[in-house]
Amino acid sequence: PCVHTASQAAAGSPDDGAWFAKTDPFALFGEWLEDAKAKEPNDANAMALATADAHGAPDVRMVC
Repeated sequence: PCVHTASQAAAGSPDDGAWFAKTDPFALFGEWLEDAKAKEPNDANAMALATADAHGAPDVRMVC
């Protein structure tokens, strides 16, 4: 299996990965929510919720 760390995953993105260094998850979420409000004002708080059953089958749904 291919295993990547968060910093390796961010290395190829336009973001420099600096947000991985943040220590306050609530502040980080606040930044993400503000970014979402700027980009998608109608559904800024919508998100995908994913779970898996006992057999590992995924189930993803949108939550608003």
